[in-house]
Amino acid sequence: MRRGTLLTLLALAAAVALAAVALAASAFDVQANQPQVAGDPSSNTTALFPMNKQNEPTIAVNPTNSSFVVAGANDEQRQPPCGPGPVRGAVPANDCSFFPGVGTNGVYTSSNGGATWTNRGLLPGFSDNGGSLQSDGDPRIVYGPRPSASGSFASVRAAHAFVNGTRAYYGGLAEFAPGAAQGNQAPELLTVSTSDNNGVNWSDPVIAANGHGFLFNDKPDIWADRNPSSPFFGRLYASWTQFRGSAFTFFGEPVRVVFSDDGGKTWSKERQLSAAQNKGHGGRQGSTVRTGPDGTVYVVWEDSDVNGAKQVVAVSHDGGVSFSRPIDIARVHDIQDPIPGANFRDDSFPSLAVDQSTGAVYVAWADLRSGAGRWQRLLPGPGRGAERTRRRWLPGAEGKGDRSDGVRNRQRDDRQLLCGIDRPRDHMERFDQGDFGLLRPGRFGAEQPGAPVLGRLQHARLDEHERILHLHGQS
Repeated sequence: MRRGTLLTLLALAAAVALAAVALAASAFDVQANQPQVAGDPSSNTTALFPMNKQNEPTIAVNPTNSSFVVAGANDEQRQPPCGPGPVRGAVPANDCSFFPGVGTNGVYTSSNGGATWTNRGLLPGFSDNGGSLQSDGDPRIVYGPRPSASGSFASVRAAHAFVNGTRAYYGGLAEFAPGAAQGNQAPELLTVSTSDNNGVNWSDPVIAANGHGFLFNDKPDIWADRNPSSPFFGRLYASWTQFRGSAFTFFGEPVRVVFSDDGGKTWSKERQLSAAQNKGHGGRQGSTVRTGPDGTVYVVWEDSDVNGAKQVVAVSHDGGVSFSRPIDIARVHDIQDPIPGANFRDDSFPSLAVDQSTGAVYVAWADLRSGAGRWQRLLPGPGRGAERTRRRWLPGAEGKGDRSDGVRNRQRDDRQLLCGIDRPRDHMERFDQGDFGLLRPGRFGAEQPGAPVLGRLQHARLDEHERILHLHGQS
């Protein structure tokens, strides 16, 4: 008997690479924050650090008209120059810290499919414009259907179409602006702003995840169900990690989720998807939320236990009202700092995508195996229909053989174990039969039908108590 993982390896990278080759012929590089500082045409050449600093970009394309694109980033275009001066005062020359009351949520828009862009400045409604909250970055932008004036999605769900147009959502972190905090509190909040004209104008931010004391909400993600066939078409979801503790010590970090069913005006009660305690292991971060064509909600994140890091998923079939317990996907070998003693922000947080035609779920992350090499692994998840998953070669599979996700990996230096199984018939509860085996490298993106089969997946079931997948096969 082998203990494997719920989702099994599939080399989607080949298909992604083929698409990338096709896109490369028409790809172009263009500056989105044009000009560097909104309203200052000369800033492309005159802006100094940190005013010319951006990171953690996000982008969304209008689902009904791809000419409209909205992007965002952590943007310091309104931060004062480093060192002593009229704003920072008498500070050291190397002081480039975030200045109190100055936000960092940048907004950029394009109306011609990304050919040219306009820097809209910082997201309005925050302390930069007299608001009581200061935007703190970690931006996420998504599109969804626009609700009615009252916030109802009844008409769009009845028509199964974007009958009211589209709405863009900008999610990110925020803190109380100087002088606005109540008492000695220092929470980090999760806010969402909305735009019904493709990012030109935005609403004031609405708090989706509140906080008090030293509840530090971080690593957020948002997603709108935009599949017209979904019974929850238009529902907006947000996930994040809630760090608990004091100003200097965190004692717990659960993954939490909320949803809005009125276009971001109001939000549901927070739901906790994971354990909170992190004693003896590394906690949990980097959640991502997506929806399937039938409205199923998936939240994945990097978790950990006494055996180390792992990717997990929680699933909801009722629009985020309730979720399954976390289900193991695979063990994770985190990338190490390249310089001993350094503190680089490297991680193996997962990316998640759901095929809106078949319901297949794909998860990808960076992974370090056998002490060298960086691997990308993509996994199929539950979907409707019993069609067979296709096994393809994962490029960039350097490294030596190891034990991979409970299935013996009999690989040489130039091989990688890929598993293919039939998609589950009833949403992560049962799998059909399928083969697993080694795929030899060949022409990029090509099938490897001659690969030796190491065994056959005879039966798989989800243990109701342990919440892990038992794979019964033979070597």
